[in-house]
Amino acid sequence: MITLLGFDLELLARFVNGWITVFCGLFLLNVYIKWKRKNHFHFLWGLGFILYGTQILLRTKIYSLTDLPVFSLFFVSIIFWFAGVGFALGMLKKFLAIVIIVTMIVSVLILNVKDLLVLAFIPGFMLIGGIFLLRIKCGKIMNTLFLGWILLLIVNIPFVFGLLPQYLIDFLAASAKLIILYGATNPMFAMVGLQMEEFLRRRSEATPIERSHIALVKCVGDSRLKELSWIKQTVSESSKKGIKTILVILYDLISPLELRDLGILDDENVYLVRVLRDVKEETSFRRLMTIKDDLTSLGFLLSNIIKYSQESSVNCNVILYSLSWLIHSHDWRSVFMLVTHKAPDIKSSPIHLHIFYHPETHEDSHTISLFEKIAEEIIPL
Repeated sequence: MITLLGFDLELLARFVNGWITVFCGLFLLNVYIKWKRKNHFHFLWGLGFILYGTQILLRTKIYSLTDLPVFSLFFVSIIFWFAGVGFALGMLKKFLAIVIIVTMIVSVLILNVKDLLVLAFIPGFMLIGGIFLLRIKCGKIMNTLFLGWILLLIVNIPFVFGLLPQYLIDFLAASAKLIILYGATNPMFAMVGLQMEEFLRRRSEATPIERSHIALVKCVGDSRLKELSWIKQTVSESSKKGIKTILVILYDLISPLELRDLGILDDENVYLVRVLRDVKEETSFRRLMTIKDDLTSLGFLLSNIIKYSQESSVNCNVILYSLSWLIHSHDWRSVFMLVTHKAPDIKSSPIHLHIFYHPETHEDSHTISLFEKIAEEIIPL
């Protein structure tokens, strides 16, 4: 027995791994409860982690993984995780059908296979496959979550075959779960698609837009009042035609309070996306989302807007305020790559993208000229 300060190191590691797993589950349930619009992904994964952590704690002295009660908890936890992935993919019914089939297969194998540890890989690989599909759908924003599950799978291989000390496996597994938790608590992949689908699938009687385009709104001098007036007028005129507007505002440069005072947020055809460095708890306003200010999250948002506007043939204005602050906060080349990457998709969809920029805040005029060449229209204010 290996000891650390008089404690059984293997037992200590098992307790740490178990309680960290339970903590991950409780944290995800807390996200589910506090988030104003319920997301069953967090709920299902929270339950999965709590059950998984419980079976780890039961293996400290009482049971081993090969005991049927513990193996059952392990298997059910993976079912919850797998169902959560199915919910995030919008394929819950198909995933539940797979769960039923796999459950039947594993039930038969339990009666005929002596080593239950080998059977643990069946639902494990099934879950990894689901996470991989989620990675394909959501892109780079899923990298952390996918990496965490790959690490957890790799850690469990020496656990099954006894290739590493048990205490080391438990500590490594706990670390992998914290990585998974970090990826799972990113509200982007779990909320953006659902919210954009709900908002953009409310059909309207709007006249189809003949040509989607990208326009730059050029703000010169003290143009604050003109900017707010232009946004209000554009939103109002679009709404009268049944065209939806998504306001993407960086760093609350135009605060929700200002938009509310202008009456913009009272319009049912308006959705507000706040882009902030820290994503905190949502407000009570229903048509509002907060995302992180990294370009991956912004690109993921635009991809979902394009996807659901195309699927539903819903006309949509997207107003981004402002390009200049996005460039100041990130490398301009990365921002330029994002815009050029999304431009073909935007031009082939029923979307008008209006991007505000303030040329006076840029020392290098060449940088701005590159963005102006992408635009089909420049609107001076």
